[in-house]
Amino acid sequence: MEYWLNLIAKFNGKEEFEALCRQLHCQRNIDILYALIEELYGEPRRYYHNLRHILFCLVVLESFKVLADDLSIVKMAIWFHDIKTTEDDSASIMRGCLKSALVNEAIVNRISELIIDTKHPCQPTTNDGQLIHDIDLIGLAEPWESAKIIGERVRLERQNISDQDFFERRLAFLKKLLQQPIFAHEHFKQFEELTRANLEREVQEIKIRLDKLAD
Repeated sequence: MEYWLNLIAKFNGKEEFEALCRQLHCQRNIDILYALIEELYGEPRRYYHNLRHILFCLVVLESFKVLADDLSIVKMAIWFHDIKTTEDDSASIMRGCLKSALVNEAIVNRISELIIDTKHPCQPTTNDGQLIHDIDLIGLAEPWESAKIIGERVRLERQNISDQDFFERRLAFLKKLLQQPIFAHEHFKQFEELTRANLEREVQEIKIRLDKLAD
């Protein structure tokens, strides 16, 4: 994780976003779009699904960019994939933003498809869909002490529900992830074993928590 954090520290998100917009032929509103991205990802409730997560995904993508069929499309999908709570809502926000910038509709549709491919668990069928799907999960492919922080931060984002409800939902989600291959892209299969071990450990820890809550 330290390796990725060092790369994030050198990453200028605003400059990267503006350059990406020019590559995709955004004709206006670029400053407005980035301001909206900063605002939504900067909401106080964002402990995990924040701008840091987006930059993390982007620097990971940069390391694996040779795998992408259309790098610019994947990048823009990463910028918007968690801008709202659900992937469908995130895709809708992206559509409104890029249409306001007069981006070609075919490009907008392709970005939307990739955002939906980050809905977990799923098994994307396109190369770029598999790539963004796996990059979104790659933070789980770290030693346990780093990987477990993701679950802890997601819990902080759900302070409006009880421990019982959260951990029951989290347990169901993790079990679904474990019922199929976690990573979809062939290149990311190398991270499957460690990630699966982390998820299985989280499952066991959640079961212990739920048992204590039931006492």
